[in-house]
Amino acid sequence: MPAELWLWVGVKEAAAMLNYSESRFNEVIRYSQRFKDMAIEQKPGQFSVDLLRRFGRGEYR
Repeated sequence: MPAELWLWVGVKEAAAMLNYSESRFNEVIRYSQRFKDMAIEQKPGQFSVDLLRRFGRGEYR
C-alpha cells in the first residue's frame, strides 16, 4: 500500500518522513514538548501521518 494512503506509521517510518535516523528521532523529536503538544503519537508507537506532515512543515496547532 502506498504511504500516501496510510493513516498510522511506526517509529521507523515516522523518522524517515521527517528525515531523521530512528535513534535521533527517538532521542530528540519524539519526546520534544512541541511534538507531544501536537499529540502525533496517539497510540504507543503509532504516529498520525497527517500530523507528521504538518509537524514537518512547521504547521503547529
